[in-house]
Amino acid sequence: MSKIDILLFILLLSILCTTCEDSVSPDEKVLNQIIPLEVGNEWTLRIQWYDSSGTLTNVHYDSFAIARDTIIQNERWFIWSNIARTIATNRQSGYYYRFGNSSYLVLKYPVRKGENYKYGEDPDIYLNVTVLSIDSVISVPAGDFSCIVYEWRNSYGPLSSIEFYAPNIGMVRYDRYSSTSSGYVYMDSRFDLTEMEIK
Repeated sequence: MSKIDILLFILLLSILCTTCEDSVSPDEKVLNQIIPLEVGNEWTLRIQWYDSSGTLTNVHYDSFAIARDTIIQNERWFIWSNIARTIATNRQSGYYYRFGNSSYLVLKYPVRKGENYKYGEDPDIYLNVTVLSIDSVISVPAGDFSCIVYEWRNSYGPLSSIEFYAPNIGMVRYDRYSSTSSGYVYMDSRFDLTEMEIK
């Protein structure tokens, strides 16, 4: 092989590597999504609030929908209707959200039980995410779903949330945790899926 052939091979290899990013072009669609993103998809959740003794203090319902989509840097992104400034997309490695000119992996998918990763914009303040299960069956008002369970812990230790997602359905349950001034950690709210419209 001549030097010219080697240089051409290296050039071709570098071009292929730069085009093999995780992002998805506007014309492509990620088939298996942890949260199915399409304009018009909508989820309704029952939200129950608890005090530190575990007493239910309030219940209400809220809906979340994909309002529209847009193209940013040749990639299709989706804009949530009632989650402030949230722009998201699915890539081959999971669900990403965009902030400014950067994108961040929120939900890694596909995953293995026990897998963990960090989420956050600041290298000193972040969340450790651990996959507790890939096949937990959860019963909510919308039905029974086989879920991937993600545990979120603050970088300084305390449990932040445990989240249950069914692939191609989205969030099924979200348990959020708080702590008292004495350090007692308790579940302060539970979000359960009551209905959804997936296109």
